[in-house]
Amino acid sequence: TKLSDIMTGGTATISKYTDHVDVVFNKPFFSTPVINISLVNDSTEEGFLTEGHEATVTDLSPTGFSIYLSSNALRDYTYSWTVLQIPKVITTTPSND
Repeated sequence: TKLSDIMTGGTATISKYTDHVDVVFNKPFFSTPVINISLVNDSTEEGFLTEGHEATVTDLSPTGFSIYLSSNALRDYTYSWTVLQIPKVITTTPSND
């Protein structure tokens, strides 16, 4: 298995006055991969940090995903993203001790 078959990454920008961006993979994965996003922080302005970190990853599938904000963006927000195909994802839940 080539590394490019199990992981990929890039950037996605939610444009000003919109609330989401859709990311489509160049090549579909064989199942829904694990996706991580991180705000590319080019400003220390408090509003930028607060608004930009309210992003949520949705619509996960083997072909892509979406990044949504809770309301329309007041400026452009760029996110770096990484995707990792894991054959058997481990799910952790809280224990009831």
